[in-house]
Amino acid sequence: MIKDIALYLVIGILAKLLISFLHSALLLTFLESNIITILIALLAINITTMSVLLTKINELAEKFGGKFTRTIPSLKKSIYEQLALIVLSCLILVVKGSPVICKISHWSVDICDVLLLSVFVAGIYILYDTGKSIFILADFDKNANENKQSKGEK
Repeated sequence: MIKDIALYLVIGILAKLLISFLHSALLLTFLESNIITILIALLAINITTMSVLLTKINELAEKFGGKFTRTIPSLKKSIYEQLALIVLSCLILVVKGSPVICKISHWSVDICDVLLLSVFVAGIYILYDTGKSIFILADFDKNANENKQSKGEK
């Protein structure tokens, strides 16, 4: 978890440096206007994907036996992480838009930009991680069916 957060922050810092070097505010302007909508859309996509995963997992458990005791807590954790990203992005936007905070430090806008970029990266990574599990299940199902056929079972 800490390793993941550090990675998101490093990517956010690198993205902010690149944006500053290129003197382009396009991505940050876009994220400021749309980050909450994007994160809610990613959450909706992930919940839909998770329902497909749970259906397939239940099907595989009935077909081949086995317990997936860590799966449901892991999926719940993913939803909580995404909800936390939505709340965090709201807080970042409030702080970034606050003239009081901006007067305190000239770095506050840059810090908020890095955090906003990091939240975006984290949201995309969670989507990637959930999507990756679909392919793992598909490979498992394919391999299980091939093993079953090679043994002459129906």
